[in-house]
Amino acid sequence: MTTLVGRFKDRTRRRLWAQRLHRSVRDSEQLKLIIGAGRTDFDGWIATEQQLVDLLKPSMWVEFFEVDSVHAILAEHVWEHLTPQQGLVATRTCFQFLKSGGYLRVTVPDGHHPWTDYIERVRPGGSGEGADDHSEPYTYKVFSAIFAKAGFDVCLFDVCLVEYFDEDGQFHANPWDETKGMIRRSLRFDERNRTKDDGYTSLFLDAVNPIASDTSKAA
Repeated sequence: MTTLVGRFKDRTRRRLWAQRLHRSVRDSEQLKLIIGAGRTDFDGWIATEQQLVDLLKPSMWVEFFEVDSVHAILAEHVWEHLTPQQGLVATRTCFQFLKSGGYLRVTVPDGHHPWTDYIERVRPGGSGEGADDHSEPYTYKVFSAIFAKAGFDVCLFDVCLVEYFDEDGQFHANPWDETKGMIRRSLRFDERNRTKDDGYTSLFLDAVNPIASDTSKAA
């Protein structure tokens, strides 16, 4: 049972985090967010955590951000902790707060990865770190469809899908600019790939909020 002292500490900690986030937002020329940042910290990006910025609770976002105000969102291995239904809610939340032309760069473990030890690590309850609450592994068609349904421009077999395996175990990779959001668990930057081709890659997708001809957004 949580004690009164524990609840007080939690409220105090959240207040300090919120004050820090408010300052970061106020001082940023372009709002670029890292979702579920953990220890990830990049220059020019604002690190956030679920306690303040919950993908499933857009009502929490309005404390810090205006609708149509965020330039970019980066989420490396976050969506796999969400069911496809929750993933759609999360994607719609991002779409709501991204400005027209803004983008979401997101990666998850690749459900079409051909290596059995990789799948064993990332499956729900698998042996990998954090896999105890993983959802079913996403594949590129299922994952892309979630973002398209939320209103994003997602171009199958084009540069919007950056890295992924297809149904036949064939790996696909398109050029991408790490200055627009670094992905560590990728073909180029994961150290495990220095000794093994495709030692660790992710299903990697860029989704762009289309520049609309009017002020409406997808429902």
